[in-house]
Amino acid sequence: MGPTSKAATEFMSMLEKVLGVWTNTSSNIAYIAHNFTPEQLGDLSWVMQAMKLDQATKDWQAIAEASEEYTANSLVSFMIQEFGSKLPEAA
Repeated sequence: MGPTSKAATEFMSMLEKVLGVWTNTSSNIAYIAHNFTPEQLGDLSWVMQAMKLDQATKDWQAIAEASEEYTANSLVSFMIQEFGSKLPEAA
């Protein structure tokens, strides 16, 4: 199978990455709730650094790009042919 199979495989890989991100995020939030003070959490620059929000933003942008590629590559083209016509050969 051609590009659709490849796109589905790559998209599945990205979904697994999303699962990992959410699982990691859940663990991080639990850790933060138990280990940091309200004063620390009230300091935006501290939160940005501690939660690595810049890297998380880049990761989500990569996921969005992969989703867009999957959508573009998973579209199926078709040709209308008269019933009984020979089917085209697979590429």
